[in-house]
Amino acid sequence: MISFIFVNLLFFAAIVIFAYYLTPPRFQWIVLLASSMLFYLLLDLRAFVYIIVTICSVFICGKLVYISHVRQDAFFSEKNEEWRAANRSKYTNRFNTRRKMILIIGLLLNFGILATLKYSNFIIELLNQALGAFRISLPGAQWLLPVGVSFYTFQAIGYLIDVYRKKYPAERNIARFALFVSFFPQIVQGPIGRFDHMAPQLFASHRFDYHQLTLGLQLIGWGFAKKLLIADVLSPVIKEILHDQYAAGTVVAVGIIMSMLQVYTDFSGGIDVSRGIAQCLGIELTENFRQPYFAISISDYWRRWHMTLGAWMKDYLLYSITFSKGFSKFQRFSRKKLGNPGKTIPTCLAMFFVFFVVGIWHGASMKYVFFGLYNGILIATGIFMQPFIDKLCAKIPGLFPESKLKRALSTTKTLILVFIGKTVSASDNFAHGCSLLMKMTSDLFHSYSMLSIINSLVNYGLSTRKILLLILPILALFVISLLKENGVSIRNAIDSKPIALRWSIYYFVMFYIVLFSETSNIGGFVYARF
Repeated sequence: MISFIFVNLLFFAAIVIFAYYLTPPRFQWIVLLASSMLFYLLLDLRAFVYIIVTICSVFICGKLVYISHVRQDAFFSEKNEEWRAANRSKYTNRFNTRRKMILIIGLLLNFGILATLKYSNFIIELLNQALGAFRISLPGAQWLLPVGVSFYTFQAIGYLIDVYRKKYPAERNIARFALFVSFFPQIVQGPIGRFDHMAPQLFASHRFDYHQLTLGLQLIGWGFAKKLLIADVLSPVIKEILHDQYAAGTVVAVGIIMSMLQVYTDFSGGIDVSRGIAQCLGIELTENFRQPYFAISISDYWRRWHMTLGAWMKDYLLYSITFSKGFSKFQRFSRKKLGNPGKTIPTCLAMFFVFFVVGIWHGASMKYVFFGLYNGILIATGIFMQPFIDKLCAKIPGLFPESKLKRALSTTKTLILVFIGKTVSASDNFAHGCSLLMKMTSDLFHSYSMLSIINSLVNYGLSTRKILLLILPILALFVISLLKENGVSIRNAIDSKPIALRWSIYYFVMFYIVLFSETSNIGGFVYARF
């Protein structure tokens, strides 16, 4: 699978792009569908049945929900005004109940498949621990986890909920719906798309556009640069550091910082490649990252990191909770009993639950449960404490809302909090993560020279040559991120340059990747099996 992704991905994409623009416009979407199905078969032949089940079940449920909406509208349109006034509520409830049952069936089936594949062994492990005193041991399940299963499941379920909410009508053609779920540039690790954003682009005709092609190639090149020049160079070194029980706390801290950089460049690099290939086809996928390490709070961080997952959780989980009747009653009760603080407590609890789900989404392990709860507590606390913090900052000179000092302090605080969460999520398990935190804390006031830290990194496999080769791509990443944070589009800036200079930059990046990437360390995308 890894070999296919990295050796043949661009070759496969190039063939698809070539065939796509040679195909008559009305049949272009069929080329994309055939390519997407072939791509997934080549990636994960044994797991192909799971994506087919998702496509068929969500398509059928969506159709049934939409038919119920149409029948309800037709039913009431046939009645006179007096009858509707007297009976609308009763019959509306009947239609709503039917639609809700269809929705629940679709959710249970698809989330049931996802939960079985991802979490059955985790649940069995917890049960075995609980039943250990009785000498009862349940056998583990041998499930094959499909590539991108969380991404295509969430994307399909988002469509079903949108149809249920009457955001748009259901797709009539199952083949078109299959393309939406399986579109090959995004199937491995997202971004998680929305039907109303993607469908008009997937099914529209596109003529070859040189400008769009070059912009897409820019993204692809930048994505591979981040992945091959930074992420894959750091990955084996991080493993060596975190698995060495004798590593100094300061070196472990450097390893966690490297892990923060490695996961970001791996995930965002893969997304850039996906978005770049789509752009070459004239299709704009949703942006998934926006300089997350410049965030001024944990809430802001999650609005910048894996943005499509955050938006999905907000629109389909958080809003489902906060707009429910039970939640409204709880809000009124809380406000009545606790006054002003009671206004925010229900929202804090809802956010806490959402991030518990985010943690579980990342993996079946206690470390991910902690990761979700940790972020949920931080965000809930931030919501609750924000009015008090704003009042305090207003009294301190230099800490007014738009001050550079306040932004710098807020960004530093956020990075420290992200660092703590990353320590646990990067570890083997929750206990290992706690031991790493304790080791760094105990070593907090020990001073180490920069030379000794570099020597330690060299011993862990990050040679002096690799360190020097990392400087340029990391510096480029920082400068480009800083420019984007200040509203400067580096892509548009490059695109506006003379063609000779523009292509000189492209060739430089391409040759730098070819000459200096560590091909022996190439690994799969971190989020491919999520």
